[in-house]
Amino acid sequence: MNIFEYKLPVFKQYLGLTTGFGFNFTTIGLRNDYDIVHPQDSVYGVQNLTHSYRVNSLSVQYLTIPLLFDFSTNAYQRSSFYFVAGVVGGLRIGSSTYQTGKYSNGDRYQNTVRSRFNMLPYSLEAMARMGYGAWGIFASYNLTSLFNKNATVTVLPLKVGITLNVSFVDNPKKKKSEES
Repeated sequence: MNIFEYKLPVFKQYLGLTTGFGFNFTTIGLRNDYDIVHPQDSVYGVQNLTHSYRVNSLSVQYLTIPLLFDFSTNAYQRSSFYFVAGVVGGLRIGSSTYQTGKYSNGDRYQNTVRSRFNMLPYSLEAMARMGYGAWGIFASYNLTSLFNKNATVTVLPLKVGITLNVSFVDNPKKKKSEES
């Protein structure tokens, strides 16, 4: 979510440099009922043989600043094909695990643990986006590990998905034609 986005035009509005300030919310699903154990200098997973989790996930939140090269076929998003590529830097503001399930007696539980989990306090990811109008697809790949060096194996998340782009800038030419 790039809330305060600004495009610095290089060639009119067709080619530019996009930056801003935003948020990134990432959730990673954990399989096979693993608990994340994080003593002082390491991180590892231990399979929990006493519980069967219905939901088991690790969530991380970042404040982000993108630096993206932006090409679009039209100055206005509504009727434009676009391609964007660059890097996004992030500062971790929170991380937690979330687990839900049932005890053997049928009672339900949900557990949330907030911790640093020996994660890096920052991230840097390469990102590419493309689409037409409000809809698009994206892919991003972390260039920095999710966890501190030597805490565990290097984990470099890859994210892909669909985007819904919301623009609050209207096409002034369209407004003039609607008024007349």
